Amino acid sequence: MEPIRRSRRILGNISNTVRQDVSSSVAGSEGSSALSGRGTLATHAAQVPEALAAAECESSALSNEMLLQALLPRQLPAFTGVVRPIDYSCVRHVDSPDRENHLAVSFLVNDIYTYYRHCEIKWMPNPNYMSLQRDINERMRAILIDWLVDVHERFRLVPEVLYLTVNIIDRFLSECAVARQKLQLVGVTAMLIASKYEEIYAPEVRDFVYISDRAYEREEILHMEAVMLNVLKFDLTIPSALKFLERWLKVAGASEREQYFAKFCLELCLVDYRTLRHAPSMVAASCALVSRRLIAQREWDETLYAHTGYQESNLVDCIDLVTELLQSSKRSSLTAVRRRYVSKRYLGVANLF
Repeated sequence: MEPIRRSRRILGNISNTVRQDVSSSVAGSEGSSALSGRGTLATHAAQVPEALAAAECESSALSNEMLLQALLPRQLPAFTGVVRPIDYSCVRHVDSPDRENHLAVSFLVNDIYTYYRHCEIKWMPNPNYMSLQRDINERMRAILIDWLVDVHERFRLVPEVLYLTVNIIDRFLSECAVARQKLQLVGVTAMLIASKYEEIYAPEVRDFVYISDRAYEREEILHMEAVMLNVLKFDLTIPSALKFLERWLKVAGASEREQYFAKFCLELCLVDYRTLRHAPSMVAASCALVSRRLIAQREWDETLYAHTGYQESNLVDCIDLVTELLQSSKRSSLTAVRRRYVSKRYLGVANLF
């Protein structure tokens, strides 16, 4: 079968070759140059056994406030501005339906997300790292990630791979100055690392050689893999924005259409460099709120505030950025995310805005 040639400029002179009969097919690049370097989970068993028992019994003597104080996240990071007290009488028991499902670990889930909230800052890249780069800029990063979204779709990888890939790229670029000819090598290597971490059957190195149009040899990718893992000190377990979004959507009781639209917003945020200045949990909360407003015509409520720790006033700047990205997505030259979410598989949610 003859390959379909689809012209697209990626970091200069790159044309994509897509074979209809090969699932692991996407684009490529040219170039070679230099790379220069610089630069617990505190699992609490149920501390209030009575509270857990009360969650299974409507006739419990415990008040709603006592129960929720025992089960909701504890000691979330402080935010700027006035933090108002939670009205526990308005907070729903979102994990009650899962109390018999041991895989849902409903008695620990809030402690897990409390831990995520405390450690998410540690794994955030420097939001100003582009000022340290001499040969690349924000636009090149956006083009690379847009291309990687296509690669991710062609390989049919799990969603977590894409988020970990972008985090690896940004954290590595926060530490190392990279020549533009090597930026695509950083991208495919980051996706190789993320695939090995998240997938059961990860794509092979030769697949990434193929999608880069043989601009890089197998040995170059393996060498870059070793360099990147050492720079990152093998720290790959991160609380991504996707993890937070899935939790916030469950708390919100979001419909399937709301969930897909929120994920569409979140992937648009992945491509834009400006979102790095916001914590992953905040970006996820903003996408959940935008989806809630546009799809369900509902606002932030007390249950979401209790679980996320964010008031609507905390999210204003991030919401404005998400809305701007939505509005510009139709006329943007970077179309990979939008093309994914116009499909029936995602209920065509990209066409709703």
